[in-house]
Amino acid sequence: MDRKEAWVWSPEIDFGPKRIAWPMFKTYDSFKPQPADAGKLKGWAEVDLEEVRGKLSSAIKEAEASDPKLLRARIAELERQIAKRAPPVAKTNPAELRQAEQRGYDRGRTDGERYRLKDREADHKDLRQAVHRAVDAAMNEGAPLAYVGVVRVEPQPRIVPKPSRATGGNGAGEKLPKAERRILTALAQYPDGRSKVQAAVLTGYAVNGGGFGNALSALRIAGLLEGRGEQLKITPAGLERLGPFEPLPQGRELLTYWLAQLGKAERAALEALCRAYPGELTKEQLAALAGYEANGGGFGNALSRLRTLELIGGRGTLRASPALCD
Repeated sequence: MDRKEAWVWSPEIDFGPKRIAWPMFKTYDSFKPQPADAGKLKGWAEVDLEEVRGKLSSAIKEAEASDPKLLRARIAELERQIAKRAPPVAKTNPAELRQAEQRGYDRGRTDGERYRLKDREADHKDLRQAVHRAVDAAMNEGAPLAYVGVVRVEPQPRIVPKPSRATGGNGAGEKLPKAERRILTALAQYPDGRSKVQAAVLTGYAVNGGGFGNALSALRIAGLLEGRGEQLKITPAGLERLGPFEPLPQGRELLTYWLAQLGKAERAALEALCRAYPGELTKEQLAALAGYEANGGGFGNALSRLRTLELIGGRGTLRASPALCD
């Protein structure tokens, strides 16, 4: 190839490969022989070095400002300074956290139950009264019932009362449906009131059962009971309407009653938690004490039923209901 020739190939513009000739230099060409009369070459051009230094300094500062390594180092330094100035993080008490979670859970469930009952009272008043009459008729036959909707009817455990002892109300007493009388009897034994969960445990009903919920609603409407989920109290009118009553089991007798109604796994778990009360047990600890596998289906179902009946509470750690142990 001659001087100034080259092969050129550019796939981006679909050119070549092609052999071409380049134009010769227009500036000084050191390859080209110089004529004798060409004269002397010019020297270096005059350059303003201060101007060049200024431009270079500005470019260096801009490069440093956008240098990733320098930026990361600056961020790390600022984070260290912030960490030194930040106030110490307060340590969380696990027991207090569990109690706060349980209170939030109870309040949410209580509010949900209240709104559910409110909507049902507004939309299904006549239907509810018809179901009340059917349940009352069955109760008068000696079989306490809790109903959900109008199709599912489940037997509920019967409370065996202590020997007759009149406390609280001093009126002649009037006939009441058994679920309502049982609730008023339980609250008459606790002048300071009981929570909805405690009242359910004391009376032998499931806290979310239809019979228990409708009995509470009927008592409120009649002015015999006041308060909501956190604190239910019998009113003076309720004491008058109740009259002399046979106290329901409390404490150890109430625990004995519930143990007689439960299956083997549920009974073993509840007994272990009551022995540990007021302490709490993990699921694994409780399973070991009860003689079951912690991840077994039978043990899990037993805990689920105990929670549904509100005889135990908690998730990460479990605890027996205060109504059974206090």
